[in-house]
Amino acid sequence: MDAEEVSTIGARARKIRRRRGLSLDVVAGLAGIGKQYLSMLELGQRGFNRRGLLEDLAAVLGCSVADLTGQPYLPTDRNTADALAALPSIRLALNDFGPMDLPDVPFAPSGSVDDVGR
Repeated sequence: MDAEEVSTIGARARKIRRRRGLSLDVVAGLAGIGKQYLSMLELGQRGFNRRGLLEDLAAVLGCSVADLTGQPYLPTDRNTADALAALPSIRLALNDFGPMDLPDVPFAPSGSVDDVGR
């Protein structure tokens, strides 16, 4: 990772942290790093020397590693890829419906009443 990438990732992390209204203390504590170290990461003065650090920071900030890096994050296996592909639909459903909303889809039983108990 070159200095420009480090600076860009740090700037993105800082922007997301500020948009979320989180302090350096809170994010650093939740990510398991020091406040000064997080500040240096955000300013591009320190590099993200391990992927786990990016993942921890993304989790604390409530974003993806791709949001921080600006690059696609390829899943490690097919099951993970399938799960990631389902997330946009789930997110849309959660945002579109409240707890008191009922879907406009009629209930469709999987079998007839005569099939019960067989």
